[in-house]
Amino acid sequence: MSAFAVILTLSLAVLSYKIEKRLYNPITLFCGIWALVVFFAALHLYGMNEVSDEAYFIIILGIICFVLGSYAALLMRKRIKIGHVNKTRNENYIVDYSINYPVVYLVGTIVLFYLIVETVVAFFAYRSGIQMNELRSSMMGYSTTGYASGMALLRQGPFALIYSFVFLPGFYSLLLVTSVDVIIGQKNRILMIMSIVAVILKNYAEGSRMCLTHLVLYFTLLLLIYKRGTLSKKAKKRIKQAVVVIIVGFFVVSSIRFSESEKSMTQQLYMYFTCSVPLFDHWLAFEKSTGIYTYGAVSLLGLLRFPCNLLKMIGITMPTVILNNANEIAVNWDSFVNIGPKLNYNSYATLFMYFYKDAGIFGVMLGSFLFGFASSRVYKHLKREVANGRKPLRLTYIYVLLGCFLIQSYIRFFFSRTDYAMILYYALIFFKKEKLLDDGMKREE
Repeated sequence: MSAFAVILTLSLAVLSYKIEKRLYNPITLFCGIWALVVFFAALHLYGMNEVSDEAYFIIILGIICFVLGSYAALLMRKRIKIGHVNKTRNENYIVDYSINYPVVYLVGTIVLFYLIVETVVAFFAYRSGIQMNELRSSMMGYSTTGYASGMALLRQGPFALIYSFVFLPGFYSLLLVTSVDVIIGQKNRILMIMSIVAVILKNYAEGSRMCLTHLVLYFTLLLLIYKRGTLSKKAKKRIKQAVVVIIVGFFVVSSIRFSESEKSMTQQLYMYFTCSVPLFDHWLAFEKSTGIYTYGAVSLLGLLRFPCNLLKMIGITMPTVILNNANEIAVNWDSFVNIGPKLNYNSYATLFMYFYKDAGIFGVMLGSFLFGFASSRVYKHLKREVANGRKPLRLTYIYVLLGCFLIQSYIRFFFSRTDYAMILYYALIFFKKEKLLDDGMKREE
């Protein structure tokens, strides 16, 4: 079954590329990554457990439904309205979006404040002989050592909402908007400095490789989207060099974190890339036995958390109660599971696990179809804009975010996490409307 899954996903990825002529189209991104994940998982290196045919069947079904949803969006004739055309004074203009720098600066300042506090705590912890992996385990709640108790102060009480809705999503939103600005925006130096400092501090304090992974994905997707006519050869070369530096940083952080591990870096990276398949198999059997479904609450937990907290402030608590129950289910998947000799991993359950928990097999079919439809609808809009010579900042921000979620779909459905789902909400405040004439120049008021 795994061989069939690899052949199918690889064929769909190649076919979509042949049709679209763009590597960044949703089907190629989604099917391409799943072809790699299933292929390497099927090798069962380091004694990793084999996966049931049922799990592979659900993965294949989800991929097929995703592709069907994507083509449903691509084949729809009705065009998305890209802006308002006005002809009342013999001039045509469209509504576009530019980066709202003051708002980004404000969020970036809050992010840096939190990171500076974490860095000070980490500095004294390292100075006392604590290793980065030990501090991270304490911070993530995997140990009860209390090494990260100083960091916890800004995550409790009155600071809890700021931490959850500003710092966590604000960090990744800052990196994403800066990446967009570097490629097709004004290349604002303040944003660059804030983002570079934020990345350095976060890696020092938390040993976070996820932010480095996101940066590589951001720049790679942006280069694929705007590789023709937008950037000079010199700019492309510098960006590629930056990506190489980030990748080197990723391996440096990994070597520090794995310095006392019994597993080699190669084994660790292999397991992090493939462990989601046997973990999905394990949790699939567990959730089937419960017979409990959440009807969208688990998958959309991250998107729903913010509006539900607003409702809670005015006394409407039922939605929050439902989300808290859904969160307890998702947190259960963070438990460590043995998937082979001395192979204990957690958290990576794949997006299909979230869809399955919502409504069983039907949930996998519907969730995958809708995810494919939404991703391809945004892609179709962006493709049209780029083909017309425009550089839509907010639309690019949104699609690059979706592209990252597609590529990392083997980990989880990222709209289930508040810190990642809220990045989409930040598109509402990080960009402001402006009227552009047909030639792309700002309209004089």
